[in-house]
Amino acid sequence: MNSLLLHVEHGRLTPDSYYPRDTPAIARFVVSVPDIIVATVFLIARKNDADAAPFQLMVNGGACTCDTDVIGEPQWLSSAGVDSHVKNGVNDITVLPQPGWDLFMEATSMCPIVRLRVVIDTTLGRQRMPSYGDPEIDKDPEAFLSLLPESLNRKIERGKVWDWCWDLAGFLAQAWPYANTKQGSVYGPWDGRTLLEWGNPAIREKLPEPPITMCVHYAMAFVQFAIAKRIPARAVVTTGNLNSTDGHFVVEVWIEAFRGWAMIDPTLHLAFRDSSGRPLGAAELWGQREKLAEMAEIGDGFPAADEVRKEFYESSCRTGTAFRLTGVWGRHDFIDRPELAPPAHGSTLYAETDIIWCATAETTDELGMFPEQRLAQQLNRPPSVRPSFG
Repeated sequence: MNSLLLHVEHGRLTPDSYYPRDTPAIARFVVSVPDIIVATVFLIARKNDADAAPFQLMVNGGACTCDTDVIGEPQWLSSAGVDSHVKNGVNDITVLPQPGWDLFMEATSMCPIVRLRVVIDTTLGRQRMPSYGDPEIDKDPEAFLSLLPESLNRKIERGKVWDWCWDLAGFLAQAWPYANTKQGSVYGPWDGRTLLEWGNPAIREKLPEPPITMCVHYAMAFVQFAIAKRIPARAVVTTGNLNSTDGHFVVEVWIEAFRGWAMIDPTLHLAFRDSSGRPLGAAELWGQREKLAEMAEIGDGFPAADEVRKEFYESSCRTGTAFRLTGVWGRHDFIDRPELAPPAHGSTLYAETDIIWCATAETTDELGMFPEQRLAQQLNRPPSVRPSFG
């Protein structure tokens, strides 16, 4: 038995991409399967009044509701058991006007963040796996690497890939100021070249507004410089709760000496090593959360003077609470395809369909609003020799 997620958006949210529910919004899906066994609708909405009636929607004319006890914050909501209303072919999900609620819309398309998962008794196609590399960087990797200090432009000796990655993480952690939505106003691009420019005080002081440069920016810059160095690297999202903005964005690099993916955090210049000295992968961290404080390796680039990052390390990383859910970003070619970078990841809920989540027996249902879930052993396979881009 398999399940299929239907969606008309990609989860490109911004903090203000909601709108009051005073007119109906329609999401239309096509389900081409012989039999629908179970169906669930997922959406993102915000309840503004504790006395508001449950959120209402219609599935092909059939009434459904969902609710939350959380007031004033956007939340993933779900309405299960809608399978009696779902049919093979075109399905209309209409979100009804109602007081006390806001519906969140995709920032670029203004489609409602509404998804339909159907459990079906049939065989599905091949599952998507992450794509690595960036064709634009491959055209002139030396131009990218020339932006790094001379110490990082060295040839990597055999077996020393981790050492180079560790040094890169330390450099990036100090390369520009960290700023979240409370400290900045313009969301920074997923482009390591621009981010390094913004780290130059002479250029930064000329910016009209302070930029938002969070953990996602440190991680994506790391991935891009690693690609230029021909080191397999991928961006990884982590969070303790999908309905929060308290997650993190780190990097995994493939270390042949360990035959595995190793997590490295260029926001904090941080890694976690087991007793043998092997750096742990991101999906291992939650299971080792009681030991992470003693496993933590902090580098010289650790931002000890930055109270925001320092506090996050103490409260969320050393305790492991930021690593309960992990997922690999599905593609990494944002220099070649900058339009595919989300407009505000990290400042809104986790909603992007680009994330390929690491599924466990405990989280499969919790991650049901995402199209791609893989077991840890699938995501931990060695990277392909050449990337493929969708």
